[in-house]
Amino acid sequence: MLQIFRTYLFLCFFQGSTAQADDRRSTFVLGIVLLALLVIVRLNLLEGQFSPYLLGMIVSTFVLVVIFIYLSLHITKKLARFGKTFSALLGTKLIFEIIVCVLVLLLQQPALEQESLIVHLMQLGVFFWRIGVIGLILRQTMEISLPMGIGLAALFVFIANVISAVAFLDPSSIATDM
Repeated sequence: MLQIFRTYLFLCFFQGSTAQADDRRSTFVLGIVLLALLVIVRLNLLEGQFSPYLLGMIVSTFVLVVIFIYLSLHITKKLARFGKTFSALLGTKLIFEIIVCVLVLLLQQPALEQESLIVHLMQLGVFFWRIGVIGLILRQTMEISLPMGIGLAALFVFIANVISAVAFLDPSSIATDM
């Protein structure tokens, strides 16, 4: 099991290969359970900001990115690689959720209140780092160039975020100035 997480960690640092990812069902189940727990912990860390709409946005964004990648692999006739690709996406997502949880904990520290801009910039950096890792996974899976993989990853994440934001719009956040 440690070898599997080591593979995901190497992918996060732009090393390794999606071919080394494990596509067994047990890995999927474990990954999904860990991902769900990390998302719930992350949301609970946002004191007072927990809402079912935010949970829906986070989960649906990841699901939509996976659907877009599935369709891309289907179109390029490389659908046989989906299991390892999904495993790599899930594993790297887990590692990035751990990183974001640590950043959220840092954000809540009283000593860092003045430096919260730095923490927010770090979160933005992690976001772009995640897009780069998804681009690397797409490059290896679809056999395309890295800039094309990063471009597709950015497009997939952008579209998924827009769809999720519209689908899970919090009605209480809509201003009624009438």
